[in-house]
Amino acid sequence: FFSNLCLRCLARAKKKSGGGGGGGGDKTEAFWESIETENVKTLHWSLKYGGFSAKLPYDDDNTPPIHFCVQLEKLKSLKTIVESIDRMRSQRDIDFPWQDEDGLTPLMVASQQGWAQGARLLLENGADMKKKDFNGKTARDHAKKEDKKNILKLFDEWESDAPEETLTEAEKAKKAEILARNQEDAARRTAEQKAIEEASRAKEEQKDKAKEDMKKAATAAAWPEVKQALADAKRELRLTKTEDEDGTEIDSFVWKLTSLQVLHLKMKKEVLTALPPDLGALIALTELNISNNSLTKLPEEIKNLTLLKSLTADNNCLESLPEGLASCKKLEVASFVGNELSSLAPLEPITGTLVVLHVSQNKLESIDIPLDKCPRLNFLTASANQLVVVPKKIGACTKLKTLKLADNKLTELPAEISDCKDLQEIDVDGNPFKDKKIAKILSGGHNPVKDLKTYLGKNKKGKK
Repeated sequence: FFSNLCLRCLARAKKKSGGGGGGGGDKTEAFWESIETENVKTLHWSLKYGGFSAKLPYDDDNTPPIHFCVQLEKLKSLKTIVESIDRMRSQRDIDFPWQDEDGLTPLMVASQQGWAQGARLLLENGADMKKKDFNGKTARDHAKKEDKKNILKLFDEWESDAPEETLTEAEKAKKAEILARNQEDAARRTAEQKAIEEASRAKEEQKDKAKEDMKKAATAAAWPEVKQALADAKRELRLTKTEDEDGTEIDSFVWKLTSLQVLHLKMKKEVLTALPPDLGALIALTELNISNNSLTKLPEEIKNLTLLKSLTADNNCLESLPEGLASCKKLEVASFVGNELSSLAPLEPITGTLVVLHVSQNKLESIDIPLDKCPRLNFLTASANQLVVVPKKIGACTKLKTLKLADNKLTELPAEISDCKDLQEIDVDGNPFKDKKIAKILSGGHNPVKDLKTYLGKNKKGKK
């Protein structure tokens, strides 16, 4: 382990070279500097209001703040951090294990260095002498190994049964407070662990029951693919049923496949006009593809598919989207090409997660979702609709790479498109633009998208 002198030199060099802040800027650098210089006022503010704590953040050498104090033997800084532990009632932080150093607690580091003042302060504030590191060694073991007699003497004195009457009233109160806090922490940890174990057990029981139910259902399923999927608790099923021999109705046991994560379903024309509420039972679904059917609506029970990341329903007869989509908080891909949609409003609550939105060949007169709340949107295609305007807020889609708005009723493009820094592809052919230069730019040049953004950007500046 580094000597005290080496550690101090390391810390100074780190600060002078701009390190120790983990890349967090002036506030973080000031935090680490306040520990080294024992600037108690700054350190106190950082711990109370700056979002720092005894154990976070690590510095560039992956050293927690409380261990950094002990390394440098900064008693005032250590007292300030210990006070913050008391204030935050985070008693476990006093024995926080340093992951990069075999799980050493602050007391173990003080023991290695022979820093008795720091060790005493930690003991007085509840540090556990019997706590073991990842190698099974206690603070006493570390003191013995480094031959720190002053620490061993301190530990002996601390462990001796001093008469209670020798303690002052303040010391008694402090000791009682630490004991109560430790008991409270232990009770909370026990309760948390019990709750985790019970939840895990209930989840496993639920899985086992679901598998058993699927095996029973397998005997009654009509389609062989569904029978097999139920028997094997499959996670993926791709069904294409366009032949007469399988009847004119979907096998209802598809909705018993609660293990499914991926479902692709294509039926003979006019067979699948609506999905049943039972769709909501497939709560593990992350991908649903129901393209090329005859769906006129989607069930509100889609709200139960909270893990859904991709929904593709191209070439159906959808006139509207269900409000239940608002619960699909993880949806990244939404594709409704070739339907009868006149509004995208039900997607508004989940625009923050959308990466891909395909809505070409519908009846949209506007893009009625807040584009300024689509920070992840990469692809937006809305060709062959009845759009008359592109929202200016499209400029907030800074990650947009592809924009397709061909064959609409657009007469102009907003200058804000120039703010879409990642835009690589744009298709606006077949629109009655007043500015004929737009079509000219896009039909020629080596980099028409860049040229268009430059042109629109100049227009934007001209309007200011």
